[in-house]
Amino acid sequence: MTCTFRSSLLAAFAFLAPVVARAAVVDPELEALRARLYCPILSYLQAIHAHAPTPHERFLVVGWKGHDAYYVQCLFYDDDSRLLCEVASGFWETPRARLVPPERIPRLAALGFSTKGEKRNFQRRRRVTGPESLAETADTIVRAFREVYAVGAKEDFTMFASLVPKPPPHGTYVDGVCETASS
Repeated sequence: MTCTFRSSLLAAFAFLAPVVARAAVVDPELEALRARLYCPILSYLQAIHAHAPTPHERFLVVGWKGHDAYYVQCLFYDDDSRLLCEVASGFWETPRARLVPPERIPRLAALGFSTKGEKRNFQRRRRVTGPESLAETADTIVRAFREVYAVGAKEDFTMFASLVPKPPPHGTYVDGVCETASS
């Protein structure tokens, strides 16, 4: 009985080993993109959230420079207790375009976005429960550009938030956090 259990356990580990190995694989382009975008995006989200509530203008649009159709935008609503983020689908383009290839739809879903972009952008709603919500949202935006649009780290980006007319100061991305000179 012990031998059978051990054999089953070994077989299970052998089966799971490739899955675990794939999960441990790091995409160097994603990490380079995080190093460039995560802290500036997080700073914008923090600045908007810190601003006195207004009934409008509480959004951030991050665009792929030179490719205006490709963007991710987030809007604070319900007194900043919720965030609606959208990945551009191409529905609003003239003529309509499919910006997310079918093989990347599962990645979109894995990031928590709807997969129905035929009549609007791909959407994701979440509660804002504290600083970790903003950090997770910043990372989701970066991952959407890499995993959904397949954008490389050397590309340029634009960021627009009408409540934050100048880019807010931001730290440097180190091991998953933004470190400032005083950190």
